[in-house]
Amino acid sequence: IGGTIWEAETFYKLARSYELLEYKEKAATYYDLAHKAYKQVLDGSVSVEYLDFLIKFSLYHAANGEMVRALEIAKDGLAYTKKNTGSSSLATLGQVRNLAEVSLVSQNYTEAIAYADLGFQTIDIMMGKQLQPLDSIRLQLEKPKLILLRTKAEYAHMPKRTSAGIKRLLLQLEEAHIIFQRIKALYTVDRDVALAVEGYRDITDFIEQLQLE
Repeated sequence: IGGTIWEAETFYKLARSYELLEYKEKAATYYDLAHKAYKQVLDGSVSVEYLDFLIKFSLYHAANGEMVRALEIAKDGLAYTKKNTGSSSLATLGQVRNLAEVSLVSQNYTEAIAYADLGFQTIDIMMGKQLQPLDSIRLQLEKPKLILLRTKAEYAHMPKRTSAGIKRLLLQLEEAHIIFQRIKALYTVDRDVALAVEGYRDITDFIEQLQLE
């Protein structure tokens, strides 16, 4: 394993490329190499790239049915951000959201709901703090993502899908829809707009799915 952040990021990019090409063995190899390299280079310091890597790494394993490993990585990510940035930070919130998503993919719906609720609690705490304008927008953007994950988990966990239950989920998604509309009007950076629109489409797609019930 090399000893520079450049090598860690190169391994990560190779892992993502092989994942997109559906070369699972090569993707797994480079994800593992990237993980070891990041841990060696960073030695406990915070890196936005590493946090993004942990999310993609855990979701890669979840998508391949390796749920125990996926949850292990996601929980490591949460412990890492709590230790280095505290319990109420955007970095920690991102890892909490990732745990909700990994739990959802793992069909552990009660855990997905619990992590989404933890995310809402974290947002409420952070909203009471003085934040930079862009950080404030990023914080607001987390809520509709968590709403989407929570409603998907609730929907999948319903013992019986009733009209009243579906309407309740649609009301929650409407809140997420409104938040996204407001945030889209505030975003000026192209990449951020693209991310907001992508999340918005995920919500509208799920709304349309529920309306067909």
